Amino acid sequence: MRSSLRRLTFALVAIFAALAGPAFAASFDDAIAAYKKNDFATAAAVFTQLAQGGDPQAQHNLGYLYHVGKGVAQNDAQAMIWYRKAADQGYAPSQFNLGVMFEEGQGVSADAAQAIAWYTKAADQNYLTAEQKLADLYISRRDFANALIWVRKAADQGDAGEQFNLGSFYFNGWAVPKDNAQARLWYSKAAAQGSKAAASVLKKMP
Repeated sequence: MRSSLRRLTFALVAIFAALAGPAFAASFDDAIAAYKKNDFATAAAVFTQLAQGGDPQAQHNLGYLYHVGKGVAQNDAQAMIWYRKAADQGYAPSQFNLGVMFEEGQGVSADAAQAIAWYTKAADQNYLTAEQKLADLYISRRDFANALIWVRKAADQGDAGEQFNLGSFYFNGWAVPKDNAQARLWYSKAAAQGSKAAASVLKKMP
């Protein structure tokens, strides 16, 4: 199963990069520029001001800085506070990160039900990382009916890993009737994106 912590870090760094642009106020751009220069204290100061004003993206980024201890002392409880503020405004990346923290017991007692609830909020907004996470969780529990929902959603968004998984669902008859034609279709989609596992399976299929 994918490492949720690795995915957490990747997702957040990508969000930081995506936020820089003319659509945002100069102070936000300054925070992004400071972050890219490893001036985390300046980034944290600006994000704090913006977060206190209710900006969900700034709240999310400030939560991340507390989560990893950049520019501020590492503090999972503070990370939870700021993620929750953004998540309550419907910000999918923060909803996902709350799921990670509940799953792994970071800043809060581990709670699988709460983790799934927050992952689902993010996934319901077509947040691909959350869809992948839910697919992984349900597959690990062999709850193929629920896994299929999120595998299919992520596969339809073009994720090669979930296209491979969807092929496996059809190949093995997990929560769907066995269907080699559908299996081949989804394995082929994954293989076309460079999935070696899918290409290997295709070679072995009758």
